[in-house]
Amino acid sequence: MTVSTLLFDLGGVLFELSGAGRICRWTRERLTPEQLLERWLSSAAVRAFETGQIDYLVFRSRLKAELGLMASDSEFTDAFAAWVKGTYPGTEDLLGRLSGRYRLACFSNTNPFHWEILKRDYQVLPLFDHIFASFQMGRIKPDRAAYFHVLKALGRPPESILFFDDSQANVDAARACGIKACCVSGIDGVKKALEEYGLRLN
Repeated sequence: MTVSTLLFDLGGVLFELSGAGRICRWTRERLTPEQLLERWLSSAAVRAFETGQIDYLVFRSRLKAELGLMASDSEFTDAFAAWVKGTYPGTEDLLGRLSGRYRLACFSNTNPFHWEILKRDYQVLPLFDHIFASFQMGRIKPDRAAYFHVLKALGRPPESILFFDDSQANVDAARACGIKACCVSGIDGVKKALEEYGLRLN
């Protein structure tokens, strides 16, 4: 079936992320950036925060305890705010070229703290026809319930959707639901995937 909807993860695909190094130092180098990512993805505090079950202050306290972070509350907040480094070069241009030809949607595991930064400092979110943020849905990738929620809201057959995510686990979960999906990093990865699917940019 022809692809009619493009579904984007945000962090690692359209937005460059940073800050892992500083948090690793707060563990007295017990965790490497790769180990930190694994702990982040399995963290009960992160899951609760990114599904809207707890607020930022509770999240901060729980995550610091989970990871044994040697940082003050203000240091943690400053680092967490700097987690969103910015959009990858060409992000807005690419989405603008795709708009009109395809339905555009984003599907991101995120939280209200970072969401406010995305809305305040960048002009990417208004470019989407549909927005699916985990903390607003109460559902999170790679849980199947999150994908079924998105599919129902989009009202399109899964095989007509092409999903871009930087996590192989999220890509595998999408494919298990019948969605076409690619594991990519940054705008160059998105462009390469579009070419492989024979999709035009304008």
